[in-house]
Amino acid sequence: MEANSAFSFAYQGVDFAFTALGGIVIAAMGAIALYLVDSVTFLAATLVFLGVKIPAAESQSNGEETEEEAENDDPENVTSALDDYLAQLRDGIDYVRGSILVWVLAGSLVVNAAIGSTLAVLPAYAKAHGGSDAYGFLLAAVVGGMLIGSLAASPLERFSLAALSIGGFVFGGVVWLAAVAAGWFPATLGLFFLAWIPVGATNVIFAAMIQSVVPEHLMGRVSSVLSSASVGAMPLGSLLGGLGGDALGNTVVMTTTGFGFLCIALCWLVNPRLRAIATLDDLGGEEYGLSTAAGAEPSESF
Repeated sequence: MEANSAFSFAYQGVDFAFTALGGIVIAAMGAIALYLVDSVTFLAATLVFLGVKIPAAESQSNGEETEEEAENDDPENVTSALDDYLAQLRDGIDYVRGSILVWVLAGSLVVNAAIGSTLAVLPAYAKAHGGSDAYGFLLAAVVGGMLIGSLAASPLERFSLAALSIGGFVFGGVVWLAAVAAGWFPATLGLFFLAWIPVGATNVIFAAMIQSVVPEHLMGRVSSVLSSASVGAMPLGSLLGGLGGDALGNTVVMTTTGFGFLCIALCWLVNPRLRAIATLDDLGGEEYGLSTAAGAEPSESF
């Protein structure tokens, strides 16, 4: 939990700082200069990653290439490697489908689609409330709320996941709806900030939960399924948000995200297994269907 919180805080902290810096660069030098600066940061990231050394999961004592590695280098085995990847991905899907994680994923799909719709109309919504400055403040509120939430995750881990999910997203949903309804932009901004705190906290807590209960050799497969599905809901939400913004108005689309947060709380409230879920320290694998997927074998490549 502490490691996930620290990592999330570092990520959100940098995001928060550079969101503010981006606004300063635009004001001082214009938007084109911002893209030039951005290209330099990609180069800097490349140099940093070149310096990262990750030891192999299982090193060879003689330093020679194994037979399996040699086969994988053969272009004729590309199809076989793809088949192996798909088989491992199916293992991840089977694991998630047979466990309580499928309900966690369902809630994540709803809220990520709602967030995607909000991000699609946020520039137009900000334009109606002050323009580019308002947009910058709203983005800073998003990142700032998640930043505080990531810091709050560790102290909150003593509570049950059900209480945190239900209480947190009820709070977030109600505050979000109040932010949209507020007629004064400073109040909207402050409430918008508060609404993102539960998102930041639960992101850290759920990541720790998955790392605690999923077998190590299935971690990559399960994480790939969960991340791909939940993140994949955002572009769909953005598409629907853009269409909804044109047809119904930006305020209506913004309001749906508040109800999306409330749907998360409702999902945990009506499901008996979710409602009874323990703290991270007491979370038992078998009780929640979190057991090794059938046919799954340890793999170094996934």
